[in-house]
Amino acid sequence: MSISPGLLTFSAQVGSNQITINSNTNWTLTAQQPGSWYLLKEQGVPKILPISSNGSHTYDVEVQANPLTNLREVNLLFTCNNNTQSINISQAGQINNPPQSPCWPTPVVTDKRHIVIIPFDVQIDINGSTSLNFGDWIGFFYKDGNTEYCAGQGEWKGVDLPITLFGDDNLSNGKNGFLENEKFIIKICRVGTTQPIDVTGIFFNSGNGRYTEEDLFKTNGFSGVIRLESIISCIQLPIRKGYNLVSSFVLPKISDMLHIFSLRTNDVYVLDQDGSQTLPYLKINNIGNWNILQGYEVRSKDDFKIDKVFCGTKVDPSQYQFDIESKKWRIMSYLRDSPKT
Repeated sequence: MSISPGLLTFSAQVGSNQITINSNTNWTLTAQQPGSWYLLKEQGVPKILPISSNGSHTYDVEVQANPLTNLREVNLLFTCNNNTQSINISQAGQINNPPQSPCWPTPVVTDKRHIVIIPFDVQIDINGSTSLNFGDWIGFFYKDGNTEYCAGQGEWKGVDLPITLFGDDNLSNGKNGFLENEKFIIKICRVGTTQPIDVTGIFFNSGNGRYTEEDLFKTNGFSGVIRLESIISCIQLPIRKGYNLVSSFVLPKISDMLHIFSLRTNDVYVLDQDGSQTLPYLKINNIGNWNILQGYEVRSKDDFKIDKVFCGTKVDPSQYQFDIESKKWRIMSYLRDSPKT
């Protein structure tokens, strides 16, 4: 009989791993220390310790995010035929970073309120990342004219996060919160960055348990988020007759150069800074994939636009670094979506 591995270690984030019991007789599994931060499951079904069973089993060990800075751990004891083996499960505490400010001004507090819950196990897909980091800020925005303002925010600490959103109180010139039935605009400010990321939210259905609303503001409403994912942006790159230098502030979801130029295959060719070529009409692609840090030379016999196929996520310029080699020709990209001096 055996239980393996003998040690499971987790970061401070939500996590999961497995333990396997090999036995051909009866056994018990107990915990030396009680705790609600870990859970055992077998084929998706939660199991409550102590467990008495026989034969071989595999259990998923799931841990919640640790909101504290100290390590926490539990020892599980596997007993079979009067022999006992121990397995240690430990989870690191979060790093005690200085407080992070959000990337936007503080909301105005009013007497009209709507609560949104971001659960600890919310699904995440943000520019390829599948988790939130401690210190990330989540903000909910409304529009006044063409300007977006934050009406509720919360800092992610790895546990269920309730965020209070504020509605317009009709007491000031202009809006200072959401109107009734106004749709939420959601942004995330990653820790250590200054550029918010636009995301879209998928919400629990209204009437599902405690949730009374979804993605529209309602005074005294209550909503829950299932998933947050970055918004896909599609841009146009205008190409003029003759010689062009182009770059993009959008990281294309499909970055293959032949795909990007798939709507225009005649009388155009592309060069990168090293002289490699993409010739769409011959299906030749020596460049490979679009590099967000590079600009490209595009030569064409007439005017056209690259559109529809150039879709992806806007990048945060502060997160990119250009490595400039001495005595070498470079074509650098411009990663902002507006002019800046």
